[in-house]
Amino acid sequence: MRTNIIIGLVISLFLINLTYAQTGRNIKSKNKNEIVTVKGSVTSINHPVAIVKGDDGKNYELRLGPSWYWKQNKIELKEKGNIEIKGELEKTDGKNYIYPYTLIQDGKTITLADKDGNPVWAGGMHKGKAIDNMKGKGNGNGNGKGNCGGNNCNNKG
Repeated sequence: MRTNIIIGLVISLFLINLTYAQTGRNIKSKNKNEIVTVKGSVTSINHPVAIVKGDDGKNYELRLGPSWYWKQNKIELKEKGNIEIKGELEKTDGKNYIYPYTLIQDGKTITLADKDGNPVWAGGMHKGKAIDNMKGKGNGNGNGKGNCGGNNCNNKG
């Protein structure tokens, strides 16, 4: 009985954590914060957070989203590298938090949210770009409907 309670608690905590990771903070907030573009240098990275020293002299804490998304899509930031960030700025308790829509480093653009602030990983581990690019191939289109639009049929891939 005690083991079942412990297992139940562990599963509950895991699900709560997974739910938070999938939606990010609420990059898409009902009360939009200021959308900014900041240029600077990455001073440290510890997923899901990176610290950037802006060219304006301010420090910014970037909320990068779940590490599985970065690993799944083979994306990485370079520490000490220059970066340009476009995202939602939140100022809380004297700190500057950015929930990035896009990051540009070494000429490469990393998209983390759409223009409305919806995180690209919001659908879970299999909604990331690496999986969605496979739509229409094999037996699925990434939306759980197969190539038949949800009808009961044999997929011909």
